[in-house]
Amino acid sequence: MNLYFVCNRKILLIASILFLLTSSFAYGAGFSIIEQSVSGLGNAFAGGAVSPEDATTVFFNPAGLTHLTDPEIIGGVHVIMLSAEFKDQGSPHVLGGNLNGDNEGDGGVKKIAPNLYYSRQINERLAFGLGINAPFGLATKYNDTWVGRYHAIDTDLLTMNINPSLGYRINDQLSLGFGFSG
Repeated sequence: MNLYFVCNRKILLIASILFLLTSSFAYGAGFSIIEQSVSGLGNAFAGGAVSPEDATTVFFNPAGLTHLTDPEIIGGVHVIMLSAEFKDQGSPHVLGGNLNGDNEGDGGVKKIAPNLYYSRQINERLAFGLGINAPFGLATKYNDTWVGRYHAIDTDLLTMNINPSLGYRINDQLSLGFGFSG
């Protein structure tokens, strides 16, 4: 029975190693954009959750609202210049022949990602914040004769997030944040 257990462990270990070696990266955040804060983007979002600088803390850590003493309004507009280059390398249609059409092109479209934040102390322990931003969205546009025209020519995705939040200071070392994203 002990030999059986050792053999199964070895098989499981070998199978796990082979599985990990054959896996690849998954880049699933294609429509996620991080342009929620001008100040955060300026410092590569380093420390934004632990050291709030301005009203944009509503997005990452509403507990940080308790550290802001004056009312603040912050807005920003980010211009996204997407490049979505395509080069066909012999895509067949359902009957096996090659698709006709332009086989190269850049479908990238310039878009804007706006954001607006407001914060205000209600009293010495309670603070209110409101964030309005676009956390997801991009667009592509190819000409009508491109080889992938059967899948998409013009795509445009934009989401808007409205995020009212409260920060409550329990003591000088601990604050809690509550918010709703919708």
